[in-house]
This record gives sequence, C-alpha cells and structure tokens, in this order.
Amino acid sequence: MTNPRLITLFTATAVALALVGALVASREQLWTSWPGAAVRFGGVVVLAVGLYALANRLDRREPIR
Repeated sequence: MTNPRLITLFTATAVALALVGALVASREQLWTSWPGAAVRFGGVVVLAVGLYALANRLDRREPIR
C-alpha cells in the first residue's frame, strides 16, 4: 500500500466514515434507527478485519530464536 493515490483514497474514505459515525452517534434518534445499526455493524466489521490483518501480519514474522 505504498501507492500515494491509494493512500489518499483510503484516507478520504476513512475520514468520511468517521464523520458519518460521529454524526450518527451524536443524535439518539439516528443511533437507535437503521443508520445507527449500520454504523455499529460497520464498526464490528472494521474491528474484525483489523484484528485479522494484525494476526496475519504477526503470523508472517520471522520466529525468534
């Protein structure tokens, strides 16, 4: 992921999702309806993918002798 264009696209997407998450979390009506459910589900998915990527990265490291 060293392509600057890809990094910029990922950063813009992450910022947009963070703003939507903050907006939905700030209003109780949105948090308890389907946008809140989508944000909560998306957060769980992002957490799971992140942990999977971290485990994969740790698994590929050289063993310590």
